[in-house]
Amino acid sequence: MATPARGLMAANAASPSTSGAPSATPTHPVFESAHWGGAALINIDPAENYTFVSCSFAVPTVSVPANVPTTQLGEWKMGVSCALDGDLNESAIAAAGIEASIVRTAYGKEIVTYQAVASWFPSTDLIFPVNVKPGDEVYVSVHGLSTSSAIATFTNLSSGKKGGELYLQSPSSDSRLDGSSADFITNRVLNVTDGTIAPLADFGTVEINNIVANTQINKFNLNTSPHSNIINMVSDIDLSPVVNVTDPSGTTVRAVFVAGL
Repeated sequence: MATPARGLMAANAASPSTSGAPSATPTHPVFESAHWGGAALINIDPAENYTFVSCSFAVPTVSVPANVPTTQLGEWKMGVSCALDGDLNESAIAAAGIEASIVRTAYGKEIVTYQAVASWFPSTDLIFPVNVKPGDEVYVSVHGLSTSSAIATFTNLSSGKKGGELYLQSPSSDSRLDGSSADFITNRVLNVTDGTIAPLADFGTVEINNIVANTQINKFNLNTSPHSNIINMVSDIDLSPVVNVTDPSGTTVRAVFVAGL
């Protein structure tokens, strides 16, 4: 879903991040990223790798961040997704979820769009043929078929509409899945036109629920995985908090928007 790789990783593995720690202390090691906010289950067993991920969440309402001047025009974006890889392996991410955009035009008009999408980073998005709107509960999954292909699914649980399956394929021999991580994230979104990263839209709070990550042998969540990380999103300029993340349960991760970029 035009999702940048995680990028900046500031190590605060033993305790919550010192840059804007969440009000509720996560029960897993905390790291920082300039692009993502959420959770990553890390594979540490060479005998197995992650081949399937799924989760559900409510589509958030997006807005222009409060710290943006009311006269400033532009576009702000955000995404919510589950994905295979992208944490340790930054050459490939197979993801499914939603992408939201808000455009502020002249005369103060704001245009908001939501899409159900899937992608194999660094390829462009594929769009599921299903409508989504704020408040809709959706289910997404990604099944890795091989190191170079995957199947993504999307279901709008609120409307009962299914988006079917989208086939994801590696764009090159340099982009290969290795199943080293399963990711459940809110994220910044790439601009398709020029490859830059769009400013992050305010999304309030997103809860990613019913987290499942399967290997060929086992089924994991945050608490049963041998190694799970919480990832706070921070500014890549001064490391100030942008999205704070907590883990209320082994199957839920909560991301709270703090400030715009």
